Amino acid sequence: MIKTTLPKQENKLESKYITLQSGIRTHYIDAGPPDAPVVLLTHGFLSSVRDWKANMLPLAENSPKPLRFIALDWAGFGLSDKGNRAYSLYFFADFLRDFAIAMGLESFDLVGHSMGGKHNLAFAIFYPQYIRKFVLVDTDGFITESWMMNSSGKPWFKPIQAIQLKALGSPRLVKAFFSQAYHDKSFIPGDAKLKEGVRMLTMPDQIDALKALNQNYPSLSMRLTGLIERVPEIEKPTLIVWGRQDRIIHISCAEIAKSMLKNSRLHIFEECGHIPQIEKASEFNKLLLEFLNED
Repeated sequence: MIKTTLPKQENKLESKYITLQSGIRTHYIDAGPPDAPVVLLTHGFLSSVRDWKANMLPLAENSPKPLRFIALDWAGFGLSDKGNRAYSLYFFADFLRDFAIAMGLESFDLVGHSMGGKHNLAFAIFYPQYIRKFVLVDTDGFITESWMMNSSGKPWFKPIQAIQLKALGSPRLVKAFFSQAYHDKSFIPGDAKLKEGVRMLTMPDQIDALKALNQNYPSLSMRLTGLIERVPEIEKPTLIVWGRQDRIIHISCAEIAKSMLKNSRLHIFEECGHIPQIEKASEFNKLLLEFLNED
């Protein structure tokens, strides 16, 4: 296992790597007692473990019972291996299983945001034996795909894909995305962080991963794969969390999720956009700990 240090403002969270049986070198951070029950946190599209950095230490320090919080970078994102792979919901479910095996995790609570929640849904369908409690945060997977999403992977779509990828090199357009993600605009990153984000997003291996993800979109869709029909199989205690003003994945998807997951409850944050764990960090942490600590 190779270890490095995160930037100074995050130096209490040590960056770690583990190589899975598939050969994928995977980045993660953790907080809490190493022998405590694990809560696994997964991030959304074009993101990384940093989506959870405001939460992990407060969660670990304030949980009534000892819990170990682990956030990982999905293959294709953050500091985990990227490149051109056959990405699919099946791939990501197996990736999460392989991470659990490599880390020696027999069971854990599973929390997923946006795309991460969608991947977690696939994992919960295929490998329910690992999961104690299940948390979905403004989760992808319940939307009806647009014609653009359905067209990904078709030869004529490549010029459109090229335009999309080129947009990642524009701090102005990346800032516009964050403007959509946050209801409270004070959370939009400053110029320095935007430039660093653009640098990471436009690295060659990241571009290769994004091209592959785009080309493979039909196999990454809950509906197009038919996995949406299996969501009611998930019987674990589930907390669904949503921001009322989410402009990325509409609040109506929260009600769809609740209707499909029979052992679930829904909490809606008012005056909140797509990323409540950041925009409403204190309230989110309190809500999550209450759920995780229930008998």
